[in-house]
Amino acid sequence: MRLLVGREHSQHELCRKLIDRELDAQVVADVVAELADEGLQSDLRFAEAYARSRAGRGFGVAGIIYELKGRGVNSAVIDRALDEAEIDWDVIAANALAKKFGSSDHKADVQSKMRRYLYTRGFDGEQAASAIRRMCKNA
Repeated sequence: MRLLVGREHSQHELCRKLIDRELDAQVVADVVAELADEGLQSDLRFAEAYARSRAGRGFGVAGIIYELKGRGVNSAVIDRALDEAEIDWDVIAANALAKKFGSSDHKADVQSKMRRYLYTRGFDGEQAASAIRRMCKNA
């Protein structure tokens, strides 16, 4: 229970942490399933909180999906969590650019750097183009 108090965990993370403490894998699986049934653990809640947190730090949807899958959250839950989180990815991308590049000169070579930066943060081509247009319009 102490693991759930600090922050949300996916079922996969919770099982891994408990098994790492040398607890029986079957007992861990049963207990984690029971916690989920009682609503004390939720992969959906975890995915929503994780997505909001990472988006707040300037990461895009593709990167967040990749990270959530690495934490054992299934695709259907990830899709639902991202829909329910109602995150404006274009604004997140624009804010990430503003933080990284400030109000520097926005010539073509810098725009290429901006695009690459956003791709590495998990934004798609449309989101990157929108953010770069915003940035260059405001310059």
